[in-house]
Amino acid sequence: MGRYISSNEAVWRILNFPIHERHPTVIHLSVHLENGQRVYFTEGNAAERARFAPETTLTAFFRLCNEDEFARTLFYHQVPSNYKEACQVRGLLENDEHWNVTLEEAAFMHSPRILRDLFAVMLQVCAVSNPNQLWINHQENLSEDILHRIRIQQRNMDLEFSTEILNEALIIIEDKVRSLGGSYLKSVGLPQPNRDSSTIDDVLRERTYNVSELRRFLEENEGKMLPDQREIFQKITDSVFQETGGNGSFTSLDPDGAVSLKNIGRIVNTEEELLRAVFPNLPDFFQDHVWLCQRAILAPQNQTVEYFSLH
Repeated sequence: MGRYISSNEAVWRILNFPIHERHPTVIHLSVHLENGQRVYFTEGNAAERARFAPETTLTAFFRLCNEDEFARTLFYHQVPSNYKEACQVRGLLENDEHWNVTLEEAAFMHSPRILRDLFAVMLQVCAVSNPNQLWINHQENLSEDILHRIRIQQRNMDLEFSTEILNEALIIIEDKVRSLGGSYLKSVGLPQPNRDSSTIDDVLRERTYNVSELRRFLEENEGKMLPDQREIFQKITDSVFQETGGNGSFTSLDPDGAVSLKNIGRIVNTEEELLRAVFPNLPDFFQDHVWLCQRAILAPQNQTVEYFSLH
């Protein structure tokens, strides 16, 4: 007897992709009336079975809950994972020392990118006992190229590993695991990476100011401010250090009113909000050169803002 398996199904099974899924988990427990449990016996074990009836899934779960207070907080399908953790503590399961040695040897010969691919394969197909401990042991080797890239971009070779760098490595590993048919990293006990809108470059750039250089520049130039500049500087710094934020309006002491700043400290989240805040009623005024010159966008660290043309 046999059946035909197409090439698509064969590849699906060879790569160990999931065939089906049930949610929520439903587990059948053997239920019977009092003194009505079925017992199967032979001539050799009849006396023993008569004295000690074998436990069913239901009676074993009742006994566990009666003896273990923690078990009373679990559903039946949660008991096996608790059992696995207990076996690991007792040393009854195979440890991950051979996987640990494999990653150590690979770190000497291969790039972090190849190392991340190897780690992803281990997570998906090698039944690792404690994936989180493997990650802790080798997280720097798995993230070394990301640190090097950030050091080059920031022109600061003294940067060390940070939460953001490790998070980017976790994102790459999770993407690789999912491409192999796996699930999210939290399903195997690893930290769940944070996939927010900000990039690691933006975060590190905002945290790597040369404080001593900025303090020296302030000491040299603060005394050179004009009265209107000092007024604006004082109000802005007070708002920042007191964390009051919000909008502010400043008018120049110059009689011609050449310096006028409004909406100081306003932060926007989207390009559409930025457009509405800086260029309200743009279709009506886009040809007014003076109106356009009165508006500007402040980019992080005074980076160059790309110009755009209106057609």
